[in-house]
Amino acid sequence: MGFGYQILGFGAGGVILDPVYVAGSGGDSTATVDTDYKVHTFLSSGTFTVSNGGNSAGSNQLEVLVVGGGGSGGADLGGGGGAGGLIDGTITAAITAADYTITVGGGASGPSDGAIGVTGSDSYFGQGSASSFECKGAGGGGGGTEPDGAGLDGGSGGGASTNTGGSSAGNVAATGTTAYGNDGDTTTGQNKGGGGGGAAAEATNQPGGAGRQNNIDGNNYYWAGGGGGGAWNFTGDGGNGGIGGGGGGSDWNASAPPGAGGTAGSGGGSAINSGGAGQSDANSGAAGAGGTNSGGGGGGSGNKTPPFNQPGGAGGKGIVIVRYKFQ
Repeated sequence: MGFGYQILGFGAGGVILDPVYVAGSGGDSTATVDTDYKVHTFLSSGTFTVSNGGNSAGSNQLEVLVVGGGGSGGADLGGGGGAGGLIDGTITAAITAADYTITVGGGASGPSDGAIGVTGSDSYFGQGSASSFECKGAGGGGGGTEPDGAGLDGGSGGGASTNTGGSSAGNVAATGTTAYGNDGDTTTGQNKGGGGGGAAAEATNQPGGAGRQNNIDGNNYYWAGGGGGGAWNFTGDGGNGGIGGGGGGSDWNASAPPGAGGTAGSGGGSAINSGGAGQSDANSGAAGAGGTNSGGGGGGSGNKTPPFNQPGGAGGKGIVIVRYKFQ
């Protein structure tokens, strides 16, 4: 008489394991995707609680998407804000039953009165700097202005006005994951602000750099697009925000009536929330904001001439998403 056996998996010492799967809780929403996977989406900071770490025969790893808050665009011939840094992939360390800190970085506020853009706040998943699970998407760098031309460093760098674009810096990736961020545009010449860097591409001239596509939540969204640069006078059009939630740059012209000069930049789409469009030739028209929870950079403004004041676009808030096999 013969006997049939199903080998389920082996633990230490060659012991056969029954499959056990990760079980977790937390987040602003929870969904089932691809039949066997749970997705926890954090739109704001909180705690991800693992009640069962599973095993190698079932599941014992987490896939993550961590996107930092976007930087804001500069407020006077401004460069676009850099997108928040993006971390994605499957953490190779076996997860254990514990609480994991989730920080969702805020987008930077839009500056006014000709001020330089502001750097966004970091997003985070892990248990501290010594943790094998630590992933940090740094906040995007603020865009430069005409008097302060350099863009700021960040998850992706802010665009320049008349100087050097900010560099990608500060992102942290756990083993098995990858950090994404790019530099802002260094210069686009007279009367134009450079675009902010995006997760998938550096900014080139005024448009913001493209964001990165990731379907961890079952959607084909792009994340972390850079903000478009602003423009001044008849020669300029505002830069479009990068795909993935970048805000559009505004256009300003001292001589033309509203609508008679250049064209403002559009906001970057294909995101959880699209970036806002910049305003064209409106004396007090703001640049577009980065899309909420997309990590998009804000657009740069065209100019600041009293009594008119075009604010730079605010950066988009970040996000953290966790996915695991639950059956």
